Amino acid sequence: FSRGHMCPAADNKWSKNAMRESFYLSNICPQTQSLNGGDWEDLESACRDWVEDRGITLHIVCGPLFDSDKPRRLKKHVAVPSGFFKAIICLDKGNEKGIAFIYQNNTDRSRPMSNYVCTIDSVEKLSGFDLFHNVAAKTQQRIEKQANLNDWQ
Repeated sequence: FSRGHMCPAADNKWSKNAMRESFYLSNICPQTQSLNGGDWEDLESACRDWVEDRGITLHIVCGPLFDSDKPRRLKKHVAVPSGFFKAIICLDKGNEKGIAFIYQNNTDRSRPMSNYVCTIDSVEKLSGFDLFHNVAAKTQQRIEKQANLNDWQ
């Protein structure tokens, strides 16, 4: 396994301290190397590109998913997630949209980003969390059921 960042180190280049803190264990989960250095990294890069190329503001929530109450553990302590999610919204006026992704932590080969697309609603159901609870209910209802990658590319 490699140290999979939830908030990518590359997103913290604005500060030496932020970069250093991105390596804290509170921001890292065990990921297969093929996922961490492959499809997950592609999604991290895509998020940066969307911000840089379009000048939009993104709100991103991501984290581990466990399909068991007793996940595999490394050295009896660190739980190995069965997968990971990343939920993304843009609330810029006139450009409100949302999308989510679920990646399994057993990826052995690269797949197109479209293979992982899902709705934020489905991630919330799977994780048990209301990811964007501070967003107005009407806006949540509209954007959390979206899952169109073409709206982002």
